[in-house]
Amino acid sequence: MADSASNPNPDSARPDASGSASASADSLNTPAAAGAPGSGGPPGGEFLSPSDARILIRMLVLAAFSSALMLTPVNVAVPQIMAHFGIDAVTSSWLPLVYLIAVGVTVVPAARIAERVGRAQVFRVALACAALGSLLAALTMSFGWLLAARVVQGIGAGMCFSVSSAMVAQSVPPRERGEKLGVVLTATYLGLTFGPFLGGLFTQYLHWRLVLALPVPLLLASFWIAVGRGLVLPKIPMPEGRFDFLGALLYGVGMTLFILGVSSLPGRTYALVTLVGVVLLVIFVRHGLKVAQPIFNVRLFVRNVLFARSCLASVLMYAAIFSTTFVLSILLQEIHGLSALNSGLMLTIQPLVMATLSKRTGRWSDVVEPRFLASGGLLVCAFGLVLMGFSGGAGGLWLTAAGLLCTGLGVAAFSAPNHNAIMGSVARSEIGAASSALAVMRILGQMLSMVCVACVFSWLAQGLESGVLAGVEFGPDDPNTVLTHDWLERTACLWSLRIAAVLCLGGALVSFFRGDLHARA
Repeated sequence: MADSASNPNPDSARPDASGSASASADSLNTPAAAGAPGSGGPPGGEFLSPSDARILIRMLVLAAFSSALMLTPVNVAVPQIMAHFGIDAVTSSWLPLVYLIAVGVTVVPAARIAERVGRAQVFRVALACAALGSLLAALTMSFGWLLAARVVQGIGAGMCFSVSSAMVAQSVPPRERGEKLGVVLTATYLGLTFGPFLGGLFTQYLHWRLVLALPVPLLLASFWIAVGRGLVLPKIPMPEGRFDFLGALLYGVGMTLFILGVSSLPGRTYALVTLVGVVLLVIFVRHGLKVAQPIFNVRLFVRNVLFARSCLASVLMYAAIFSTTFVLSILLQEIHGLSALNSGLMLTIQPLVMATLSKRTGRWSDVVEPRFLASGGLLVCAFGLVLMGFSGGAGGLWLTAAGLLCTGLGVAAFSAPNHNAIMGSVARSEIGAASSALAVMRILGQMLSMVCVACVFSWLAQGLESGVLAGVEFGPDDPNTVLTHDWLERTACLWSLRIAAVLCLGGALVSFFRGDLHARA
């Protein structure tokens, strides 16, 4: 095969006079010319054949489902983990935190490395890393080693997130991209749906260690497909110049400090940590605008309005939706008196709807402008959050169920079309940056979501202590105004949901004015 750097259009494999391709191939097994017999690639290597595309999506679905199992089931097992290691709730909060930090720090450099060595190779390493981390977590003998294993899990998951959307975008034609992205998202939502149930089942009837090992069989199955099938993907040629180590350092340290600080807000110390993280990330952005081959192409946000506004809409959506499970768990159990089991069953409404509709909305976004679907979805989300934001009184359970149904519909209408818009708004040579941007926007939104909830709880608690809220009534059900712990929880939860509705409205506005995707084709 000819040197890929000689191809002026590196995103496609063009046959030369001898019939060989002038772009290198990114193989899931052994290097082969795209389109060669038995290579797993279509003639010309532009996209995978339909049968090979199905194999690729099957592999990504297994990885996506297992990634969801690395987070949600563990939350259910936290009380048993606390009892086993003799730790308190504050210490146990490091379980999800170190995982999110590892994911956030990994996605950007992993995407850049994948452009140099091939996304398939990075994906294989990611699967092995995640499986190893899951096994180590299940076999750990101390809480410190458990945290270290969670870091290994997070690195593997971050590598998966950095390349999965890009692998879809480079392997299927644009007319099928939204549908295939929707299929992968469906797997993620199914993992979020059944994760808590599986975690509770394994914790109650087997052992919490098996909860940590849940992703291993699926990761190994995906790894077997990745190694055993000779699929060949079009490969982005190695970027010119050296790897941007300074950019990677600025991003890694800045993102770590930002997540650490934001996850513990409010508080002066953590506000300072957050500020230092933000400053480093700003320096990272300025650095990326100056160097020829940055670790992440921040110029995309400057010159590509569709890409930038789609990413901003993604941040606002996650900022609105991510904390609803936490908030509703408190509201349903502490205020409405549901058991943990019944509360968990009600909370499955949202991800079940998302899983049911994501493939369909992704297919629609291949023919309808994604901004219409995504903006409409966020408006439906806002309506559902408003319903849940006024569910503190009589009929609250019905309002909550209706709100979960609406938010499920809304997120399904938003996510796959928005993914399609982000991946379709860039050149094929930039899909690695777009894929990592998706993961970074998700993490930023999740962090901002929890910060909003923490600030609402903190403000109300401080108001009670200082007497600022003395005499405040909450609705017709509290005629004698009793400022209690229950009042604080209910008020904070309901106002958090109302603020989330406002964020959704802002996201809908940004999404609607992002511009058209299909008009660019």
